[in-house]
Amino acid sequence: ISASYAQEAIKCSRASSAAAQQALFYPDQPKRPFDVLHYNLTLYWNKILTTKIGAYTAENIITLDLTSDQSSSIELDAADMDITSASVNNIPIIPAPQPTGNEKLIIPIPQALRLTGQEIVVKIIYSRDITKHLGFYFYPKGTADVFDTSIHIPETIAYTMSEPTDAHHWMPCMDLPYDKATSEISIVVPNGTETASNGDLVSKTSYDANSTIWHWKNDVPIATYLMVADASNYIHW
Repeated sequence: ISASYAQEAIKCSRASSAAAQQALFYPDQPKRPFDVLHYNLTLYWNKILTTKIGAYTAENIITLDLTSDQSSSIELDAADMDITSASVNNIPIIPAPQPTGNEKLIIPIPQALRLTGQEIVVKIIYSRDITKHLGFYFYPKGTADVFDTSIHIPETIAYTMSEPTDAHHWMPCMDLPYDKATSEISIVVPNGTETASNGDLVSKTSYDANSTIWHWKNDVPIATYLMVADASNYIHW
């Protein structure tokens, strides 16, 4: 009983998420020398929901703590996206790094910031094609259902589904379930389209004449596979 209780305590403890949980549940993967604290993600879905083609653009601002001063870079997870720009504590990375063949995004750390306990803010601007259905899914109105072609999608919908490690297919992140962070997810959509995401809806304001930005905030640290963004025309009852 005590051993089982200890494992559950490790699962629930954020303080141990970057160490004990990794060793217990992912012993074959080297521990990364940082702990993500917060994701501040903005998804510009207004264009794809209007045109039904192309790619969406996004900005992810990732706040993390370095847990070692021995690393010259941060290894994030990313795939199916093109990086437009990246910076570390407002220092631009030129040229912008791109996802590798093994779905990693390597962010170099400036020498002066390589200190244990150093807070790092990584800002990544990127684009993601909507035709690849992995982590992110987009279905225009009238599209045949992938499981039953006799059923057609009644409303255009964009959504994410990341379990167990598919979040990095729609946002650069630390995509291992032992690492937990708080989040803010803002979604820009055409006027009249609604969104859903983690936590509380903090605001819903005009973005431009044709679009609205919905700002969701979650103060409870969770794994990236639980982070979600959805947009469609919903029925309320």
